[in-house]
Amino acid sequence: MDPNLVKIIYCLIAALIICVIFRCVFAKKRELWFARTASTIFNQRGALGSYLSLGYPNTWQGALVTLAQLLLIVVACALIWA
Repeated sequence: MDPNLVKIIYCLIAALIICVIFRCVFAKKRELWFARTASTIFNQRGALGSYLSLGYPNTWQGALVTLAQLLLIVVACALIWA
């Protein structure tokens, strides 16, 4: 198997794990800090996607959580590619 493909798979797994952790940690603040759009024909989500998605931030706390999540995913992928 191609080593780059393996690194991509590791990055996807790391991002999924980080999303699960953030979803569990911020479960109580989800309704306060984030807003979600309903699934439509253009943005279909399954049960797992709806559960894991925090939504989009509508407060500064939500923006900080989103920024921290993205930064952690970037750092994890950078460590995998190093």
